[in-house]
Amino acid sequence: TMLPYLGDYDRLYDIEDLEEHEAWIPELFEPVRLKFFTVPTVQKDILFFMREETHRDASMVVIAGVHPDCRGKIWKEVLVFRDLRMVQVFRIVGYGWQQYRISE
Repeated sequence: TMLPYLGDYDRLYDIEDLEEHEAWIPELFEPVRLKFFTVPTVQKDILFFMREETHRDASMVVIAGVHPDCRGKIWKEVLVFRDLRMVQVFRIVGYGWQQYRISE
């Protein structure tokens, strides 16, 4: 499968390492992550990565989920919206040399 490489997503998502201005991210994302991306729902816990810096006024962040068997490749893309209080999850699929996002 042609999955994109992590690239700019170089900071492991860890709620204990988030900055004060990022406190809204786990508030919205953790219920989704714990329900759908941890054992026993999946065979292996899914690692998520963020970009190194999140702007203080950011109203949306993108979190990249790494495929458990293809380390370093983005498998899930999660959009977390602060003001809308919403999380969108997309599966990244490859077809030929193109990558597409499929809503989950």
